[in-house]
Amino acid sequence: MESVSCKWLLLSFLFISWAHSALCVVDGVKGGKVRGVNFGGWLVVEGWMKPSLFDGIANRDMLDGAKVRLKSLRLNKYVSAKDGGGAGVFVDHDTGDSWETFRLWRISQSEYQFRAVKGQFLSCSGQGASVTATSNSPSVNETFTIQRAGFGRVILKHSSGKYLQASSKNELKADYVGTPGFNDRNAAIFNMTFVSDVYMQGEYQLSNGHGQNATKVLTEHRNSYITREDFQFLSNHDINTVRIPVGWWITKDPNPPAPYVGGSLAALDNAFKWANEFDIKCLVDLHAAPGSQNGRDDSSSRDDSINWPTPDNIQKSLDVIEFLASKYGSDPAFLGISLLSEPQSPDIPFNTLQKYYNDGYVIVRKHSATAYVIMCQLKGDNGADPDPAMLYNANTGNGKSNVVVDLHYYHTGPSFANMSLQENINYLYGARKTQLNSLNAADGPLVFIGEWVNDFGRGKWSQKEFQKYGSAQLHVYGSASFGWAYWSFKNDANNHWSLMWTINNNYLQLTAGRMAIVWKIIIPVFILVATIMCVLGYICRFKRNKNRNRGAFKRLQGVLGDLLKSKATYNDTPDNSFDDGKTEGETQELQIFSYACLSRATNNFCLKNKLGEGGFGPVYKGKLQNEKEIAVKGLSKHSGQGIEEFKNEVVLISKLQHRNLVRLLGCCIRGEEYMLIYEYMPKGSLDAFLFGLFLFYFAIKPASYIIKIPFKFVPSFIHMLLSYYESISTTANSRMFILATDPSKKAQLDWDKRFNIIGGIARGLLYLHRDSRLRVIHRDLKVSNILLDENMTPKISDFGMARVFGGDQIIAETNRVAGTFGYMSPEYVMGGTFSEKSDVFSFGVLILEIISSKRNNSFYNPEQPSNLLLHTWKLWNEGKGSEVVDEALGDLYSPLEVEKCVHIGLLCVQNRAIDRPTMAEVDLMLISETDRPSPKEPPYTFPASSVRSGSDPICCSSNDITFTALEGR
Repeated sequence: MESVSCKWLLLSFLFISWAHSALCVVDGVKGGKVRGVNFGGWLVVEGWMKPSLFDGIANRDMLDGAKVRLKSLRLNKYVSAKDGGGAGVFVDHDTGDSWETFRLWRISQSEYQFRAVKGQFLSCSGQGASVTATSNSPSVNETFTIQRAGFGRVILKHSSGKYLQASSKNELKADYVGTPGFNDRNAAIFNMTFVSDVYMQGEYQLSNGHGQNATKVLTEHRNSYITREDFQFLSNHDINTVRIPVGWWITKDPNPPAPYVGGSLAALDNAFKWANEFDIKCLVDLHAAPGSQNGRDDSSSRDDSINWPTPDNIQKSLDVIEFLASKYGSDPAFLGISLLSEPQSPDIPFNTLQKYYNDGYVIVRKHSATAYVIMCQLKGDNGADPDPAMLYNANTGNGKSNVVVDLHYYHTGPSFANMSLQENINYLYGARKTQLNSLNAADGPLVFIGEWVNDFGRGKWSQKEFQKYGSAQLHVYGSASFGWAYWSFKNDANNHWSLMWTINNNYLQLTAGRMAIVWKIIIPVFILVATIMCVLGYICRFKRNKNRNRGAFKRLQGVLGDLLKSKATYNDTPDNSFDDGKTEGETQELQIFSYACLSRATNNFCLKNKLGEGGFGPVYKGKLQNEKEIAVKGLSKHSGQGIEEFKNEVVLISKLQHRNLVRLLGCCIRGEEYMLIYEYMPKGSLDAFLFGLFLFYFAIKPASYIIKIPFKFVPSFIHMLLSYYESISTTANSRMFILATDPSKKAQLDWDKRFNIIGGIARGLLYLHRDSRLRVIHRDLKVSNILLDENMTPKISDFGMARVFGGDQIIAETNRVAGTFGYMSPEYVMGGTFSEKSDVFSFGVLILEIISSKRNNSFYNPEQPSNLLLHTWKLWNEGKGSEVVDEALGDLYSPLEVEKCVHIGLLCVQNRAIDRPTMAEVDLMLISETDRPSPKEPPYTFPASSVRSGSDPICCSSNDITFTALEGR
């Protein structure tokens, strides 16, 4: 039997290895192929993606590259550069065409230079001189001030101080005497028209247009457009790669040449940091080359000229590749580099581009032997791209490895305008799939669909049509040997060009393309392996599981039996009463309750007595015949948690006797249900008073509802629901939650009560950590686990996740991190390590929440730090610690006590456990004026989806106001 099992296991391993080799064609990429997205418009601005970046620019329609024509009002003729440049300038053409078109170079919001078609600039040597188009480099003589009036009228003043006018001989001269007006049709008035209402909106235009304000605008944009949360979003949606376009000026950071402003390199560093955190790879793309490689906004061209193919600009581009490859070549997140994005054909000769790609490849290999080198296809005019096979074949051989050819597939041009949905899909499976199959089959580089969007044709398509077309694109592009990257992650101007929007609004279903691979490869392999493993597992585990299940129940019965041995069963008669809680020591008897007793006390566990529901099961309010109120916590056999935590709580609470601890009053066993019975606290939990929120639960209809109403309406609303409930049928999944708000509750917690509560909790924790015979780490200390009695005395409750330390033990580890986010210490969240200092961290959060009446998790202010801890830290450093105090207290508090508590709270929430005080030190600081050390900065909030490497996922409680009862710990 053993040899047969080994053979089956070996066969399973071979199948798994085959599946892995079939999928993982790109080294280091999670999932085997690139499923990426471009960060377009981030470090290389394309204004059409976020037009608001250009708000506030004066003369916004006259940015660099704007094309204008000038027509004399007196002569009714256009200003024209003879032969398109290189000669004189005349006012003699009846119609405007190429020679009459000039591209603006912006010096300031009123000063400009005019560039003719062939590249020369309008120039004038001084007062009285004629204007020519002969200068190849602009300076003072080529600078003119444009003064605008209504109806497109302008007057032009040369830098010499003279205004231009059209002479009787059709010349343009700087010889107007005086200052011309706009109403007398003089020879100095021109009508300025724009060739197009679409002007350039690239990085150059943005920086130059904003001038001194550019640093502020671009810094805010870079810090907010792409954030750490965006990387988390991408990771959650199975995106494993980001393609990051950069501009050539990044090598000069933080002081690039004007008008560019620094900061893009720091932003790129952040991208690599976040990528490493979320296991995402980075492709760096030289999107804007010096001199402009395609004349569009994305190349940062100043006036749509393509000047890249010069030796100087090509060498500068190679210097950029050298800089990026040397800086990021050894970074674990670095996947590869794109040498140039969309070089324009026919302005760039193929041989020039080919040599550049070869030289760039050599540079990358100097710094990384494995990085992928991406070479983008030549981009043609009007969507007519040259055959990528030219570039594909030219870069094969010569020992090259990890070479990728980048194709861009957009289906929004004129040729797709009149296609139906099915015709577009047919084109995908015809032209696109055929081209990919051909390139994949060749003995050469990998193929990458570096840019594509879920937008097509010119029709007004429905959501289902977008989903269908997107699914087809994912299927076709999924066959590319390297993978694909969507353009782009965010886009304010066109929702369908934004991956985030299409995902959030379900216009693009990323799993659809994935499913084609899943059905063809993963599912058959999984079924085969699962079948084999199930057969082996059934044989090996059947008897063991049966014995283990029987043994587990017997062991729990044994533990509870030992615990309850020699205890008297509680009979629900008026003569029975509870201990008054004043007994000293740890010898108090436990009282045992029969199931019948608990059933009578809770009215057969009636829904109206249900207080809530936690990870273990429901909690009911009950009243014994002696009028003592109790709360009954049950663990159902269907609970998502095991019996170990529940057993732990039974044992711990029964052993702990202290005025600051909730007491176990009894327990019972019925079949496979186990229950804890607590003394019911009439006042309720601390969070009810701090936040004024109460949750009521009802089962009424086969659906889920959350209704929020003022607290004063709760009794009549409950009465109405109960009456309605008696007349309808229910299902097991029926439930309603009533969230009642009672802001007046906070008024009952004046400062003295809050200070006493802080002290009481501290003494309770000190007892757990030092004074109790069992040294206990609570692990789930939070406001909802602090109960208040009639005198507002705090009692620590809920020991389901507590752990006992024995002997000299000071630290422990777990593979299953459990607790409530916002209260868990950083070393516990990230490494599963807990100690007394973990409870100290939670206590520090409690102090700050009690002072401020703000939750740490739900604290939010877009202009402030991300949680209560950092908010308090900021105020403390600014000497404004008292501003964290709850506004409901007004001025009725002790500033010295508040300062002390804030100080202690910040000491408790320090990032390193070794820096935090012990509870003994905390208690001493609370009751005396002993010297307190300066606190260090608290940690940032940990994401609720964090998972420790090599361990089980983190399981946590919610401390929010809704559905607290439904989440397991």
